[in-house]
Amino acid sequence: MSTIEVRPDPKHPDRGWLAFAYRIVPCRLGRHGVSADKREGDGKTPVGQFSLRRALYRADRIGALSSGLQIAPIRRDDGWCDDPQDGAYNKPVRLPHSSSAEAL
Repeated sequence: MSTIEVRPDPKHPDRGWLAFAYRIVPCRLGRHGVSADKREGDGKTPVGQFSLRRALYRADRIGALSSGLQIAPIRRDDGWCDDPQDGAYNKPVRLPHSSSAEAL
């Protein structure tokens, strides 16, 4: 699998550059930049190497994608649980969810 690298913009902590397959595109990071010591709610993007398992996209903004990854459009009721006390923490959920979750 190809490597994807994200580099923060030193002038804007919440912005960066994502490089992959000979392309460089702007990206958004946590509102407080990046951190190796990530905590829920700190507004930071975690530093690390992570496997890509699937890709989600906004069908209202772009057409269908093609990739070796599992790909699906984001639905209006798709969310991500951000409550560390919930069994679905850091996993996709359907909205509304019984505890705290962000809309995708």
